[in-house]
Amino acid sequence: MSWANKPAKNLDRRVSLFRGDDALNEIDTENKSIDYDEIESGLKSLLTIDKKEIKSSRRHLQRARGPKRRSRMQQLRILLVLVSVALFVRLFFLFYAVPIAFDWDSYHHWQISYLTLKIGLAHGRMWDLTGMEYFWGILPELLQSFLLWISNSTSIMPFRLFNAVVGSLSSGLMYILVRRYYGAGAGVVASLLTAFNTNLVAWDVSGVNEPLGIFFLLLSIVAYEQKIFLCGLLLGFASICRAEFWVLSIGILFCYLVFKRSVTSFVPAFFGWLTAMAPYLYILQTQAGDFIYPLRWNYLASYYAWTGQQPPLIVLPPESMPYKILWAVILVVSLVYLVKMIKKRPSDHIVRALFVGFLLFQGILFTVSYRYVAWPWTWQWLFSPWSPGGLHDRPWMLDYFFLSTMLGLISYSKTQPGRVGKRFLISRSTILGSIFILMSITWLLAMVPSYEQLSNSPSGIRFWFGMADIVADSYVHGTVITEAPPMVTYQLIQRGVSPNRILGSMYCPKYYGGNENDTLEWFKKQDATWYIHDPGNELFAELKTEGWGPFILYRQYGAFLVYKVDFSNVSHTYQLQFQLYA
Repeated sequence: MSWANKPAKNLDRRVSLFRGDDALNEIDTENKSIDYDEIESGLKSLLTIDKKEIKSSRRHLQRARGPKRRSRMQQLRILLVLVSVALFVRLFFLFYAVPIAFDWDSYHHWQISYLTLKIGLAHGRMWDLTGMEYFWGILPELLQSFLLWISNSTSIMPFRLFNAVVGSLSSGLMYILVRRYYGAGAGVVASLLTAFNTNLVAWDVSGVNEPLGIFFLLLSIVAYEQKIFLCGLLLGFASICRAEFWVLSIGILFCYLVFKRSVTSFVPAFFGWLTAMAPYLYILQTQAGDFIYPLRWNYLASYYAWTGQQPPLIVLPPESMPYKILWAVILVVSLVYLVKMIKKRPSDHIVRALFVGFLLFQGILFTVSYRYVAWPWTWQWLFSPWSPGGLHDRPWMLDYFFLSTMLGLISYSKTQPGRVGKRFLISRSTILGSIFILMSITWLLAMVPSYEQLSNSPSGIRFWFGMADIVADSYVHGTVITEAPPMVTYQLIQRGVSPNRILGSMYCPKYYGGNENDTLEWFKKQDATWYIHDPGNELFAELKTEGWGPFILYRQYGAFLVYKVDFSNVSHTYQLQFQLYA
Protein backbone atom coordinates (compact mmCIF):
# COMPACT_ATOMS: atom_id res chain seq x y z
CA MET A 1 0.00 0.00 0.00
CA SER A 2 1.45 3.34 -1.00
CA TRP A 3 1.67 6.25 1.45
CA ALA A 4 -0.93 8.19 -0.51
CA ASN A 5 -3.44 5.35 -0.33
CA LYS A 6 -3.30 4.79 3.42
CA PRO A 7 -6.59 5.07 5.37
CA ALA A 8 -8.14 8.38 6.42
CA LYS A 9 -6.91 7.98 9.98
CA ASN A 10 -3.48 9.06 8.68
CA LEU A 11 -4.92 12.42 7.58
CA ASP A 12 -3.53 14.19 10.64
CA ARG A 13 -0.09 12.74 9.95
CA ARG A 14 -0.20 13.90 6.35
CA VAL A 15 -1.09 17.42 7.49
CA SER A 16 1.70 17.46 10.07
CA LEU A 17 4.14 16.15 7.51
CA PHE A 18 3.07 18.94 5.17
CA ARG A 19 3.80 21.45 7.97
CA GLY A 20 7.20 19.84 8.45
CA ASP A 21 6.53 18.64 11.99
CA ASP A 22 7.60 15.08 11.18
CA ALA A 23 10.24 15.90 8.60
CA LEU A 24 13.01 15.01 10.99
CA ASN A 25 11.53 11.58 11.39
CA GLU A 26 12.40 10.92 7.74
CA ILE A 27 16.09 11.62 8.20
CA ASP A 28 18.32 8.70 7.54
CA THR A 29 20.42 8.58 10.68
CA GLU A 30 23.18 6.81 8.84
CA ASN A 31 23.27 8.85 5.62
CA LYS A 32 21.97 12.07 7.26
CA SER A 33 19.64 12.59 4.28
CA ILE A 34 15.95 13.48 3.93
CA ASP A 35 13.54 11.29 2.00
CA TYR A 36 12.23 13.95 -0.40
CA ASP A 37 10.21 11.38 -2.35
CA GLU A 38 8.18 10.61 0.76
CA ILE A 39 7.50 14.30 1.40
CA GLU A 40 6.55 14.85 -2.26
CA SER A 41 4.19 11.90 -2.09
CA GLY A 42 2.60 13.35 1.03
CA LEU A 43 2.08 16.72 -0.65
CA LYS A 44 0.39 15.04 -3.59
CA SER A 45 -1.90 13.12 -1.23
CA LEU A 46 -3.13 16.38 0.29
CA LEU A 47 -4.41 17.38 -3.13
CA THR A 48 -6.32 14.15 -3.48
CA ILE A 49 -7.99 14.01 -0.06
CA ASP A 50 -11.51 12.69 -0.34
CA LYS A 51 -14.27 15.26 0.31
CA LYS A 52 -15.88 12.80 2.69
CA GLU A 53 -12.78 12.96 4.89
CA ILE A 54 -13.01 16.76 5.05
CA LYS A 55 -16.70 16.68 5.92
CA SER A 56 -16.09 14.03 8.54
CA SER A 57 -13.35 16.13 10.13
CA ARG A 58 -15.56 19.22 10.11
CA ARG A 59 -18.40 17.34 11.77
CA HIS A 60 -15.97 16.13 14.42
CA LEU A 61 -14.81 19.70 15.15
CA GLN A 62 -18.38 21.00 15.21
CA ARG A 63 -19.39 18.33 17.70
CA ALA A 64 -16.47 19.36 19.93
CA ARG A 65 -17.23 23.05 19.70
CA GLY A 66 -21.00 22.74 19.68
CA PRO A 67 -21.71 22.62 23.44
CA LYS A 68 -19.47 25.63 24.09
CA ARG A 69 -21.09 27.65 21.31
CA ARG A 70 -24.58 26.68 22.47
CA SER A 71 -23.63 27.66 26.02
CA ARG A 72 -22.36 31.04 24.88
CA MET A 73 -25.46 31.70 22.80
CA GLN A 74 -27.66 30.71 25.71
CA GLN A 75 -25.81 33.05 28.08
CA LEU A 76 -26.04 35.83 25.51
CA ARG A 77 -29.79 35.33 25.20
CA ILE A 78 -30.18 35.40 28.99
CA LEU A 79 -28.11 38.59 29.12
CA LEU A 80 -30.20 40.26 26.41
CA VAL A 81 -33.41 39.33 28.21
CA LEU A 82 -32.14 40.72 31.52
CA VAL A 83 -30.99 44.00 29.93
CA SER A 84 -34.30 44.29 28.06
CA VAL A 85 -36.29 43.79 31.26
CA ALA A 86 -34.24 46.44 33.06
CA LEU A 87 -34.64 48.86 30.14
CA PHE A 88 -38.41 48.29 29.94
CA VAL A 89 -38.76 49.00 33.67
CA ARG A 90 -36.73 52.21 33.40
CA LEU A 91 -38.54 53.52 30.34
CA PHE A 92 -41.91 52.81 31.99
CA PHE A 93 -40.79 54.63 35.12
CA LEU A 94 -39.41 57.55 33.12
CA PHE A 95 -42.47 58.24 30.98
CA TYR A 96 -45.17 57.24 33.47
CA ALA A 97 -43.84 58.09 36.95
CA VAL A 98 -41.28 60.87 36.46
CA PRO A 99 -41.76 62.58 33.08
CA ILE A 100 -40.26 65.66 34.74
CA ALA A 101 -36.87 65.01 36.38
CA PHE A 102 -37.50 65.38 40.11
CA ASP A 103 -34.11 66.48 41.49
CA TRP A 104 -32.13 69.73 41.33
CA ASP A 105 -28.78 68.21 40.45
CA SER A 106 -30.10 66.79 37.18
CA TYR A 107 -30.87 70.33 36.01
CA HIS A 108 -27.55 71.61 37.26
CA HIS A 109 -25.72 68.97 35.22
CA TRP A 110 -27.87 69.93 32.24
CA GLN A 111 -27.06 73.62 32.80
CA ILE A 112 -23.31 72.91 32.77
CA SER A 113 -23.65 70.74 29.66
CA TYR A 114 -25.79 73.17 27.69
CA LEU A 115 -23.81 76.27 28.58
CA THR A 116 -20.56 74.42 27.87
CA LEU A 117 -21.90 73.53 24.42
CA LYS A 118 -23.18 77.02 23.62
CA ILE A 119 -20.58 79.18 25.38
CA GLY A 120 -17.79 77.28 27.14
CA LEU A 121 -16.32 75.26 24.28
CA ALA A 122 -15.64 78.46 22.33
CA HIS A 123 -13.44 79.50 25.28
CA GLY A 124 -11.86 76.06 25.73
CA ARG A 125 -13.48 75.27 29.08
CA MET A 126 -16.62 74.11 30.89
CA TRP A 127 -19.26 76.72 31.76
CA ASP A 128 -21.78 77.33 34.53
CA LEU A 129 -23.73 80.21 36.07
CA THR A 130 -22.65 79.39 39.62
CA GLY A 131 -19.00 78.40 39.19
CA MET A 132 -19.54 74.66 39.76
CA GLU A 133 -18.52 73.45 36.29
CA TYR A 134 -15.60 71.42 37.73
CA PHE A 135 -17.21 70.46 41.04
CA TRP A 136 -18.53 67.17 39.62
CA GLY A 137 -16.87 64.93 37.07
CA ILE A 138 -16.81 66.34 33.56
CA LEU A 139 -17.27 63.19 31.46
CA PRO A 140 -21.07 62.89 31.90
CA GLU A 141 -21.49 66.63 31.23
CA LEU A 142 -19.43 66.42 28.04
CA LEU A 143 -21.43 63.39 26.90
CA GLN A 144 -24.63 65.29 27.57
CA SER A 145 -23.27 68.22 25.56
CA PHE A 146 -22.62 65.81 22.69
CA LEU A 147 -26.16 64.40 22.92
CA LEU A 148 -27.64 67.91 22.93
CA TRP A 149 -25.56 68.80 19.89
CA ILE A 150 -26.28 65.65 17.88
CA SER A 151 -30.02 65.79 18.67
CA ASN A 152 -30.19 69.55 18.15
CA SER A 153 -32.16 69.73 21.38
CA THR A 154 -32.37 71.91 24.47
CA SER A 155 -34.09 69.20 26.53
CA ILE A 156 -32.75 67.13 29.38
CA MET A 157 -34.55 64.09 27.94
CA PRO A 158 -31.73 62.77 25.67
CA PHE A 159 -29.41 62.35 28.64
CA ARG A 160 -32.14 60.81 30.77
CA LEU A 161 -32.73 58.22 28.06
CA PHE A 162 -28.98 57.66 27.84
CA ASN A 163 -28.82 57.08 31.61
CA ALA A 164 -31.72 54.61 31.35
CA VAL A 165 -29.76 52.57 28.80
CA VAL A 166 -26.55 52.76 30.84
CA GLY A 167 -28.37 51.69 34.01
CA SER A 168 -29.88 48.73 32.15
CA LEU A 169 -26.44 47.70 30.90
CA SER A 170 -25.16 47.85 34.50
CA SER A 171 -27.91 45.40 35.43
CA GLY A 172 -26.59 43.10 32.68
CA LEU A 173 -23.03 43.49 34.00
CA MET A 174 -24.27 42.29 37.37
CA TYR A 175 -25.33 39.03 35.74
CA ILE A 176 -21.90 38.60 34.15
CA LEU A 177 -20.02 39.33 37.37
CA VAL A 178 -22.14 37.31 39.77
CA ARG A 179 -22.40 34.38 37.34
CA ARG A 180 -18.61 34.32 36.95
CA TYR A 181 -17.93 33.99 40.67
CA TYR A 182 -21.12 32.55 42.21
CA GLY A 183 -23.09 30.78 39.49
CA ALA A 184 -25.72 31.49 36.83
CA GLY A 185 -28.71 31.29 39.17
CA ALA A 186 -27.25 33.85 41.58
CA GLY A 187 -26.39 36.05 38.58
CA VAL A 188 -29.98 36.05 37.29
CA VAL A 189 -31.37 36.94 40.73
CA ALA A 190 -28.81 39.71 41.30
CA SER A 191 -29.45 41.18 37.86
CA LEU A 192 -33.24 41.18 38.28
CA LEU A 193 -32.95 42.73 41.73
CA THR A 194 -30.97 45.64 40.27
CA ALA A 195 -33.46 45.84 37.39
CA PHE A 196 -36.39 46.39 39.78
CA ASN A 197 -34.65 48.21 42.65
CA THR A 198 -36.54 51.45 43.30
CA ASN A 199 -33.48 53.51 44.16
CA LEU A 200 -31.56 52.41 41.05
CA VAL A 201 -34.53 52.78 38.71
CA ALA A 202 -35.34 56.29 39.93
CA TRP A 203 -31.80 57.61 39.61
CA ASP A 204 -31.13 55.76 36.35
CA VAL A 205 -33.83 57.87 34.68
CA SER A 206 -32.58 61.13 36.16
CA GLY A 207 -29.87 63.38 34.78
CA VAL A 208 -27.19 62.74 37.41
CA ASN A 209 -23.66 61.37 36.94
CA GLU A 210 -23.76 58.21 39.06
CA PRO A 211 -25.25 55.76 36.49
CA LEU A 212 -22.41 56.29 34.03
CA GLY A 213 -19.75 56.14 36.75
CA ILE A 214 -21.14 52.89 38.17
CA PHE A 215 -21.32 51.39 34.67
CA PHE A 216 -17.62 52.05 34.07
CA LEU A 217 -16.82 50.74 37.54
CA LEU A 218 -18.64 47.43 37.02
CA LEU A 219 -17.20 47.06 33.52
CA SER A 220 -13.69 47.50 34.94
CA ILE A 221 -14.35 44.61 37.35
CA VAL A 222 -15.39 42.44 34.40
CA ALA A 223 -12.06 43.30 32.73
CA TYR A 224 -10.02 42.88 35.94
CA GLU A 225 -8.75 39.33 35.35
CA GLN A 226 -7.70 39.34 31.69
CA LYS A 227 -7.88 42.89 30.27
CA ILE A 228 -5.60 44.62 32.76
CA PHE A 229 -4.86 47.86 30.87
CA LEU A 230 -8.53 48.15 29.91
CA CYS A 231 -9.49 47.68 33.57
CA GLY A 232 -7.32 50.66 34.55
CA LEU A 233 -8.66 52.74 31.67
CA LEU A 234 -12.28 52.08 32.69
CA LEU A 235 -11.45 52.95 36.30
CA GLY A 236 -10.10 56.25 35.00
CA PHE A 237 -13.35 56.90 33.14
CA ALA A 238 -15.29 56.13 36.33
CA SER A 239 -13.12 58.61 38.22
CA ILE A 240 -13.92 61.36 35.70
CA CYS A 241 -17.61 60.80 36.49
CA ARG A 242 -17.62 61.03 40.29
CA ALA A 243 -15.07 62.19 42.87
CA GLU A 244 -15.63 59.23 45.22
CA PHE A 245 -14.61 56.87 42.43
CA TRP A 246 -11.10 58.36 42.56
CA VAL A 247 -10.63 56.67 45.93
CA LEU A 248 -12.42 53.47 44.95
CA SER A 249 -10.50 53.16 41.67
CA ILE A 250 -7.13 53.53 43.37
CA GLY A 251 -8.17 50.84 45.85
CA ILE A 252 -9.07 48.46 43.01
CA LEU A 253 -5.72 49.13 41.32
CA PHE A 254 -3.91 48.14 44.51
CA CYS A 255 -5.78 44.83 44.51
CA TYR A 256 -3.27 43.71 41.89
CA LEU A 257 -0.52 44.22 44.47
CA VAL A 258 -2.36 43.12 47.60
CA PHE A 259 -4.25 40.05 46.35
CA LYS A 260 -2.46 38.98 43.18
CA ARG A 261 1.00 40.06 44.43
CA SER A 262 1.76 41.08 40.85
CA VAL A 263 3.65 44.24 39.99
CA THR A 264 3.49 43.27 36.31
CA SER A 265 -0.31 43.48 36.51
CA PHE A 266 -0.39 46.64 38.60
CA VAL A 267 1.82 48.67 36.25
CA PRO A 268 -0.30 48.35 33.08
CA ALA A 269 -3.50 48.85 35.11
CA PHE A 270 -2.07 52.02 36.64
CA PHE A 271 -0.99 53.34 33.25
CA GLY A 272 -4.46 52.59 31.92
CA TRP A 273 -5.95 54.66 34.75
CA LEU A 274 -3.40 57.41 34.12
CA THR A 275 -4.21 57.42 30.39
CA ALA A 276 -7.73 58.56 31.22
CA MET A 277 -6.91 60.69 34.26
CA ALA A 278 -3.82 62.63 33.10
CA PRO A 279 -5.75 64.91 30.69
CA TYR A 280 -8.44 65.41 33.34
CA LEU A 281 -5.90 66.33 36.03
CA TYR A 282 -4.29 68.78 33.60
CA ILE A 283 -7.66 70.40 32.88
CA LEU A 284 -8.40 70.74 36.60
CA GLN A 285 -5.00 72.31 37.26
CA THR A 286 -5.17 74.78 34.38
CA GLN A 287 -8.86 75.70 34.63
CA ALA A 288 -9.59 75.39 38.37
CA GLY A 289 -6.08 75.87 39.75
CA ASP A 290 -6.21 72.61 41.72
CA PHE A 291 -5.71 69.14 40.23
CA ILE A 292 -7.66 67.56 43.12
CA TYR A 293 -10.39 70.20 42.97
CA PRO A 294 -13.38 67.75 42.99
CA LEU A 295 -12.00 65.82 45.95
CA ARG A 296 -11.24 68.95 47.92
CA TRP A 297 -14.62 70.60 47.37
CA ASN A 298 -16.75 67.47 47.61
CA TYR A 299 -15.26 66.13 50.83
CA LEU A 300 -13.94 69.20 52.63
CA ALA A 301 -16.73 71.56 51.59
CA SER A 302 -19.90 69.77 50.57
CA TYR A 303 -19.67 67.04 53.20
CA TYR A 304 -18.63 69.55 55.85
CA ALA A 305 -21.57 71.88 55.28
CA TRP A 306 -19.77 74.04 52.68
CA THR A 307 -17.29 75.47 55.19
CA GLY A 308 -14.28 74.66 53.05
CA GLN A 309 -12.48 73.03 55.95
CA GLN A 310 -13.01 70.24 58.43
CA PRO A 311 -14.83 71.25 61.64
CA PRO A 312 -13.77 69.86 65.02
CA LEU A 313 -14.85 66.24 65.24
CA ILE A 314 -16.02 66.62 68.84
CA VAL A 315 -18.82 69.00 67.80
CA LEU A 316 -21.68 66.56 67.29
CA PRO A 317 -25.39 67.37 67.15
CA PRO A 318 -27.09 65.03 69.66
CA GLU A 319 -29.52 63.72 67.02
CA SER A 320 -26.60 62.58 64.85
CA MET A 321 -25.07 60.27 67.47
CA PRO A 322 -26.96 57.06 66.52
CA TYR A 323 -25.80 57.45 62.93
CA LYS A 324 -22.25 58.23 63.94
CA ILE A 325 -22.20 55.03 65.98
CA LEU A 326 -23.74 53.01 63.14
CA TRP A 327 -21.21 54.26 60.58
CA ALA A 328 -18.35 53.76 63.04
CA VAL A 329 -19.41 50.12 63.45
CA ILE A 330 -19.61 49.71 59.65
CA LEU A 331 -16.14 51.24 59.38
CA VAL A 332 -14.60 48.83 61.87
CA VAL A 333 -16.36 45.73 60.51
CA SER A 334 -15.39 46.59 56.92
CA LEU A 335 -11.77 47.17 57.91
CA VAL A 336 -11.52 43.90 59.84
CA TYR A 337 -13.14 41.99 56.98
CA LEU A 338 -10.74 43.43 54.42
CA VAL A 339 -7.73 42.54 56.60
CA LYS A 340 -8.91 38.94 56.91
CA MET A 341 -9.61 38.82 53.19
CA ILE A 342 -6.06 39.94 52.42
CA LYS A 343 -4.75 36.95 54.37
CA LYS A 344 -7.01 34.43 52.63
CA ARG A 345 -6.93 35.99 49.13
CA PRO A 346 -10.19 34.39 47.87
CA SER A 347 -10.78 33.95 44.15
CA ASP A 348 -13.66 36.46 44.22
CA HIS A 349 -11.57 39.05 46.06
CA ILE A 350 -12.22 41.79 43.50
CA VAL A 351 -16.01 41.68 43.99
CA ARG A 352 -15.64 41.72 47.76
CA ALA A 353 -13.02 44.47 47.62
CA LEU A 354 -15.28 46.65 45.46
CA PHE A 355 -18.31 46.57 47.72
CA VAL A 356 -16.68 46.22 51.15
CA GLY A 357 -14.10 48.84 50.18
CA PHE A 358 -16.92 51.23 49.34
CA LEU A 359 -18.54 50.53 52.72
CA LEU A 360 -15.19 51.32 54.37
CA PHE A 361 -15.02 54.60 52.46
CA GLN A 362 -18.58 55.49 53.51
CA GLY A 363 -17.81 54.53 57.10
CA ILE A 364 -14.88 56.93 57.22
CA LEU A 365 -16.81 59.66 55.44
CA PHE A 366 -20.02 59.58 57.45
CA THR A 367 -18.34 59.01 60.78
CA VAL A 368 -16.56 62.36 60.51
CA SER A 369 -19.12 64.20 58.35
CA TYR A 370 -22.22 66.22 59.14
CA ARG A 371 -23.97 65.13 55.98
CA TYR A 372 -26.79 62.54 56.04
CA VAL A 373 -26.42 62.02 59.77
CA ALA A 374 -28.37 64.83 61.44
CA TRP A 375 -31.95 63.64 60.87
CA PRO A 376 -33.87 61.39 63.26
CA TRP A 377 -35.17 58.13 61.86
CA THR A 378 -38.70 58.28 60.44
CA TRP A 379 -40.73 55.89 58.30
CA GLN A 380 -40.59 58.63 55.69
CA TRP A 381 -37.10 57.34 54.87
CA LEU A 382 -38.66 54.14 53.57
CA PHE A 383 -41.73 55.45 51.78
CA SER A 384 -40.87 59.00 50.74
CA PRO A 385 -39.01 59.38 47.44
CA TRP A 386 -35.72 61.21 47.57
CA SER A 387 -35.68 61.96 51.29
CA PRO A 388 -32.14 63.28 51.97
CA GLY A 389 -30.21 60.55 53.68
CA GLY A 390 -33.14 58.15 53.27
CA LEU A 391 -33.22 54.82 51.51
CA HIS A 392 -33.96 56.46 48.15
CA ASP A 393 -31.01 58.83 48.13
CA ARG A 394 -28.14 58.64 45.63
CA PRO A 395 -25.20 57.81 47.95
CA TRP A 396 -26.57 54.29 48.41
CA MET A 397 -26.73 53.30 44.72
CA LEU A 398 -23.58 51.15 44.81
CA ASP A 399 -24.72 49.70 48.14
CA TYR A 400 -27.85 48.39 46.43
CA PHE A 401 -25.66 46.59 43.89
CA PHE A 402 -23.87 45.00 46.85
CA LEU A 403 -27.19 44.04 48.46
CA SER A 404 -28.39 42.50 45.19
CA THR A 405 -25.19 40.45 44.97
CA MET A 406 -25.63 39.20 48.53
CA LEU A 407 -29.27 38.24 47.99
CA GLY A 408 -28.40 36.46 44.76
CA LEU A 409 -25.68 34.53 46.58
CA ILE A 410 -28.06 33.66 49.44
CA SER A 411 -30.67 32.45 46.97
CA TYR A 412 -28.28 29.98 45.34
CA SER A 413 -25.93 29.21 48.19
CA LYS A 414 -24.12 25.87 47.90
CA THR A 415 -23.85 25.48 51.66
CA GLN A 416 -27.12 23.54 52.06
CA PRO A 417 -27.64 20.45 54.24
CA GLY A 418 -26.39 17.38 52.40
CA ARG A 419 -29.52 15.32 53.17
CA VAL A 420 -31.67 17.63 51.12
CA GLY A 421 -32.05 16.33 47.57
CA LYS A 422 -30.70 18.17 44.57
CA ARG A 423 -34.12 18.76 43.04
CA PHE A 424 -35.40 20.20 46.28
CA LEU A 425 -32.31 22.43 46.50
CA ILE A 426 -32.98 23.91 43.07
CA SER A 427 -36.64 24.42 43.90
CA ARG A 428 -35.81 26.03 47.23
CA SER A 429 -33.27 28.37 45.63
CA THR A 430 -35.69 29.35 42.90
CA ILE A 431 -38.42 30.08 45.43
CA LEU A 432 -36.10 32.14 47.62
CA GLY A 433 -34.81 34.16 44.67
CA SER A 434 -38.36 34.69 43.43
CA ILE A 435 -39.41 36.01 46.83
CA PHE A 436 -36.60 38.57 46.80
CA ILE A 437 -37.49 39.66 43.26
CA LEU A 438 -41.22 39.94 44.06
CA MET A 439 -40.39 42.07 47.13
CA SER A 440 -38.32 44.37 44.92
CA ILE A 441 -41.12 44.66 42.34
CA THR A 442 -43.66 45.35 45.08
CA TRP A 443 -41.53 48.13 46.55
CA LEU A 444 -41.09 49.68 43.11
CA LEU A 445 -44.81 49.60 42.25
CA ALA A 446 -45.74 50.94 45.68
CA MET A 447 -43.43 53.93 45.13
CA VAL A 448 -44.67 54.85 41.64
CA PRO A 449 -47.52 57.13 42.90
CA SER A 450 -45.14 58.94 45.26
CA TYR A 451 -42.59 59.58 42.51
CA GLU A 452 -45.36 60.63 40.13
CA GLN A 453 -46.56 63.17 42.68
CA LEU A 454 -43.00 64.39 43.29
CA SER A 455 -42.44 64.86 39.56
CA ASN A 456 -45.66 66.75 38.92
CA SER A 457 -46.12 68.57 42.23
CA PRO A 458 -46.78 72.32 41.90
CA SER A 459 -44.42 72.83 44.86
CA GLY A 460 -41.63 70.78 43.27
CA ILE A 461 -39.80 71.34 40.00
CA ARG A 462 -42.89 72.93 38.45
CA PHE A 463 -42.66 75.71 41.04
CA TRP A 464 -39.34 76.85 39.56
CA PHE A 465 -40.66 76.47 36.03
CA GLY A 466 -43.41 78.90 37.05
CA MET A 467 -40.83 81.47 38.14
CA ALA A 468 -39.15 81.26 34.75
CA ASP A 469 -42.51 81.60 33.00
CA ILE A 470 -43.10 84.93 34.76
CA VAL A 471 -39.97 86.34 33.12
CA ALA A 472 -40.41 84.56 29.78
CA ASP A 473 -44.00 85.78 29.35
CA SER A 474 -42.85 89.41 29.35
CA TYR A 475 -39.28 89.04 28.08
CA VAL A 476 -38.43 91.10 24.99
CA HIS A 477 -34.68 91.72 25.04
CA GLY A 478 -31.68 92.18 27.30
CA THR A 479 -30.02 89.95 29.87
CA VAL A 480 -31.65 88.03 32.71
CA ILE A 481 -29.47 88.14 35.84
CA THR A 482 -30.45 85.21 38.03
CA GLU A 483 -29.78 83.88 41.49
CA ALA A 484 -32.39 81.13 41.09
CA PRO A 485 -31.74 77.36 40.85
CA PRO A 486 -30.86 75.73 37.50
CA MET A 487 -34.49 74.71 36.89
CA VAL A 488 -35.23 78.37 36.15
CA THR A 489 -32.42 78.50 33.61
CA TYR A 490 -33.73 75.30 32.03
CA GLN A 491 -37.25 76.67 31.59
CA LEU A 492 -36.01 80.02 30.29
CA ILE A 493 -34.07 78.17 27.58
CA GLN A 494 -37.13 76.08 26.73
CA ARG A 495 -39.12 79.30 26.39
CA GLY A 496 -36.66 80.69 23.86
CA VAL A 497 -34.34 82.93 25.88
CA SER A 498 -30.80 82.75 24.46
CA PRO A 499 -28.16 81.18 26.74
CA ASN A 500 -25.98 84.21 26.02
CA ARG A 501 -28.69 86.32 27.64
CA ILE A 502 -28.74 84.48 30.98
CA LEU A 503 -26.08 85.30 33.54
CA GLY A 504 -25.46 84.43 37.17
CA SER A 505 -25.04 87.27 39.64
CA MET A 506 -21.94 85.61 41.07
CA TYR A 507 -19.94 87.11 38.18
CA CYS A 508 -20.66 90.66 39.36
CA PRO A 509 -17.90 92.78 41.00
CA LYS A 510 -19.53 92.58 44.45
CA TYR A 511 -18.13 89.06 44.89
CA TYR A 512 -14.62 90.10 43.90
CA GLY A 513 -13.98 93.16 46.05
CA GLY A 514 -16.11 95.66 44.11
CA ASN A 515 -18.57 98.02 45.71
CA GLU A 516 -22.24 98.66 45.06
CA ASN A 517 -21.63 101.18 42.30
CA ASP A 518 -19.25 98.80 40.48
CA THR A 519 -22.02 96.25 40.58
CA LEU A 520 -24.56 98.72 39.19
CA GLU A 521 -22.19 99.55 36.36
CA TRP A 522 -21.81 95.84 35.68
CA PHE A 523 -25.60 95.42 35.47
CA LYS A 524 -25.72 98.28 32.98
CA LYS A 525 -22.91 96.91 30.82
CA GLN A 526 -24.60 93.53 30.69
CA ASP A 527 -27.79 95.20 29.41
CA ALA A 528 -29.73 93.68 32.31
CA THR A 529 -33.49 93.91 31.90
CA TRP A 530 -34.55 91.29 34.49
CA TYR A 531 -33.14 90.38 37.88
CA ILE A 532 -34.32 87.27 39.76
CA HIS A 533 -33.20 88.03 43.29
CA ASP A 534 -32.63 85.67 46.19
CA PRO A 535 -33.02 87.77 49.38
CA GLY A 536 -30.20 85.74 50.90
CA ASN A 537 -27.77 87.46 48.49
CA GLU A 538 -27.35 91.10 49.41
CA LEU A 539 -25.89 92.69 46.30
CA PHE A 540 -27.76 95.87 47.14
CA ALA A 541 -28.87 96.62 50.66
CA GLU A 542 -31.53 98.96 49.29
CA LEU A 543 -33.38 96.06 47.64
CA LYS A 544 -34.81 95.12 51.00
CA THR A 545 -37.50 97.64 50.06
CA GLU A 546 -39.94 97.12 47.20
CA GLY A 547 -37.82 98.83 44.58
CA TRP A 548 -34.77 101.01 44.24
CA GLY A 549 -32.94 102.80 41.48
CA PRO A 550 -33.25 100.87 38.21
CA PHE A 551 -34.88 97.89 39.95
CA ILE A 552 -38.66 97.81 39.70
CA LEU A 553 -40.35 95.04 41.68
CA TYR A 554 -42.40 93.04 39.19
CA ARG A 555 -43.52 90.17 41.39
CA GLN A 556 -42.70 88.27 44.55
CA TYR A 557 -42.56 84.53 43.91
CA GLY A 558 -42.12 82.44 47.02
CA ALA A 559 -39.09 83.88 48.81
CA PHE A 560 -37.67 85.27 45.55
CA LEU A 561 -38.18 88.75 44.13
CA VAL A 562 -38.46 89.28 40.39
CA TYR A 563 -37.36 92.75 39.25
CA LYS A 564 -37.52 94.53 35.96
CA VAL A 565 -34.33 96.51 35.40
CA ASP A 566 -34.65 99.82 33.61
CA PHE A 567 -31.82 102.35 33.85
CA SER A 568 -33.84 104.87 31.86
CA ASN A 569 -36.28 104.95 34.76
CA VAL A 570 -33.66 106.24 37.21
CA SER A 571 -34.16 109.79 38.43
CA HIS A 572 -31.90 112.63 37.12
CA THR A 573 -30.38 113.13 40.59
CA TYR A 574 -29.49 109.45 40.86
CA GLN A 575 -28.02 109.40 37.36
CA LEU A 576 -25.64 112.25 38.28
CA GLN A 577 -24.64 110.40 41.45
CA PHE A 578 -24.18 107.13 39.55
CA GLN A 579 -21.98 108.82 36.92
CA LEU A 580 -19.74 110.28 39.63
CA TYR A 581 -19.15 106.84 41.16
CA ALA A 582 -18.80 105.14 37.80
